[in-house]
Amino acid sequence: MIYYKEKFDIRINTTKQLWINLNKVSSLSKNKTTTFINKMSFQNEDISEPSEICNKLNNTFVLLVRN
Repeated sequence: MIYYKEKFDIRINTTKQLWINLNKVSSLSKNKTTTFINKMSFQNEDISEPSEICNKLNNTFVLLVRN
């Protein structure tokens, strides 16, 4: 939390720097990177099939949102 507080402190940053930081945090920057998960361990089970990894991650996040 302190990290973001410093990034958006108007006493420290210029308006331009505030916009740069906002774009970085909100993923609006032009330099987008893609991360691939080749292998995942879930409940002591190694998963390497991309669709299965996707399903496990989606189910986990859905459960987090519901609770």
